[in-house]
Amino acid sequence: MTPALTTIRLTGEIDVTNRREMLSTLTQARRIDDRLIVDVSNVTFADISVVRALMGFAADGAAQVRNIPVQMARLMHLLNLPAFD
Repeated sequence: MTPALTTIRLTGEIDVTNRREMLSTLTQARRIDDRLIVDVSNVTFADISVVRALMGFAADGAAQVRNIPVQMARLMHLLNLPAFD
């Protein structure tokens, strides 16, 4: 039986002013469970700094970013950034 992955749900507006707090929280969560799901379905605004921070956080494969809101997907598409896997 495979244990369930820990899910972290981000909510609200995230931008350059609170991006570091988001990354700090995610890093702390990774210390508890090294495999995470980051659910961004309740993020109402995210600027490019947040998208890039999430991409960097998930780059090693230990975290999966899921449930990308339309506005975040549109921003990634406009900037020709790869989709989260």
